[in-house]
Amino acid sequence: MLVASESALKKPDFYQSKRIQLTSPLLHIGSEVQRLNPFEYLQTTEKIYIPNQEALTKALHKRGNLQKPKPWERIKDLNSGKALEVYIRAIEDKDDQKIAEIIELALGDKWFENQSVFPDYGIINKSFGHRVNHEIRPIIRNAFGQLYIPGSSIKGAIRTAIAYYMLKNKPARLSNIEQQLQERLTINGKIGRSKKNLGNELFMKDLFSNFWLTYQDRQFNHESEANTDLMRSVKIADTQPMLKTGNINLSLLDEVIISSYYRDKTSIPQKNIAKYRGSIYAEMIHNVKTEFRVNIDGYIDEYEAMTGMLSWFSRNDGIKIPFQTIEDILNICKEFAQEQWSHERNYWQQIQNELININGRKINLNFDIINEFYKEFDCPFNLRLGWGSGILGTTIGLHLNETTRRGILDECGNPQNRAPSFKAPKSRRTVMNKNGEIEFAPGWVKLEILSDIC
Repeated sequence: MLVASESALKKPDFYQSKRIQLTSPLLHIGSEVQRLNPFEYLQTTEKIYIPNQEALTKALHKRGNLQKPKPWERIKDLNSGKALEVYIRAIEDKDDQKIAEIIELALGDKWFENQSVFPDYGIINKSFGHRVNHEIRPIIRNAFGQLYIPGSSIKGAIRTAIAYYMLKNKPARLSNIEQQLQERLTINGKIGRSKKNLGNELFMKDLFSNFWLTYQDRQFNHESEANTDLMRSVKIADTQPMLKTGNINLSLLDEVIISSYYRDKTSIPQKNIAKYRGSIYAEMIHNVKTEFRVNIDGYIDEYEAMTGMLSWFSRNDGIKIPFQTIEDILNICKEFAQEQWSHERNYWQQIQNELININGRKINLNFDIINEFYKEFDCPFNLRLGWGSGILGTTIGLHLNETTRRGILDECGNPQNRAPSFKAPKSRRTVMNKNGEIEFAPGWVKLEILSDIC
């Protein structure tokens, strides 16, 4: 029998716990498989089918479908009889009719109803009618194939908001961080080589882990980063599955427009002409509505003293933990969201629409609906979450001057997208609706505390 050591730390109870409702017009949370190439999905005019690859291979491997047919066997229009080779060639040739013939031969004309090969959660409606010739980005799903948002994703976004808030109230420390960033930018590749740990190295570790932790008369210093991270006191659960109900939690494969602008000083009034940079095809959840739970191990008692894990953390340099309650955390997130909102609102008001022609396809870079979305001064959301939020939504970038931000983007971005001499911001992501109009800005979420169910 194992006997617990008397010196072992006991896991304390949670003192605050709230249900939070999360809503969003549009959201994408990436999965472990970030991209699927055209060989990993099938498509029709209206839908994308992500098959169980093993089951599909077995279906194509049936009698005569992969190996050469015997003399008394015939396979209709399969050349050598090797279906997989023909299947791959048809995908390379973008020959949807040939692909359909091969799949029908293996599974029948109701192939899309074969749950073992094409499960329901792998069928995504398209919001457009043209063919996709690119990789697609699916959304994360749980073990049952249901859409959800991991608690780690929400906590990461909240952590960034808290870091932004703490630095905003420490201008001297922020100035030092920016100076270090500018020094690294003068050394070619210095940031690029360390981009994954850059934020933690320069300020995140200092803000969240440079604490003394005291518990049961035992003290842990800040060298033990895992123990002294104050965010240990905040627990965020995964959301409930996002189940489709009418138009709520509606999954669609959307065309995401990546755009920027050219600076133009000749137009009156002065506007910047929109520039098309490319399209990405991503599964997006429209009209998101779900909930999750937040717990804080800390509570203000009747004597207005903090008890619980949150009270264990302390430091002597004047930096204080900026929250004591769940409401405090949501207010910090709201303040961060407001500053992003104001910046984005100003950005879109400076863009002049443009009609362009890409390989014979006309794309109307008309951002009037986006300007309507950002028309209010006050941000109606609490946070920006997930893919498409941009560097300003996922970092403290708004604290930095424009030159520093641009330099970091050049160093940390994909080498193909680096454009040091290009004056416009690198990109913005917007999403087209079914009418081909640019309507959505992804990632904005609203958080609302719900009463507990008795």
